[in-house]
Amino acid sequence: MSDAHLVEPMPCLAVKKSPEGEAWEYELKLDGYSALAVKHDGQVTLFSRNKKRFNNRFPAISAAFARMLGDGEIVAIDESGRRPSFSRLQKL
Repeated sequence: MSDAHLVEPMPCLAVKKSPEGEAWEYELKLDGYSALAVKHDGQVTLFSRNKKRFNNRFPAISAAFARMLGDGEIVAIDESGRRPSFSRLQKL
């Protein structure tokens, strides 16, 4: 699959104060790799926001996206099972 089929993920916007009101929703910022799953001609490719391919590094995630589509954060959990660990993720 070529990068021509890649939809650019929306970058985060840093602000000094969060907007307020019912129209706004928030998600917890996890310390991991932002990833986008793209399916083309039956093949799934996981891309980083820098367009690096993650399929070989995270084959189970690639396989899971063969049945669905989405984008999100790839995170490793620390030894306690309670907190994200970016250093642990980098060792995978």
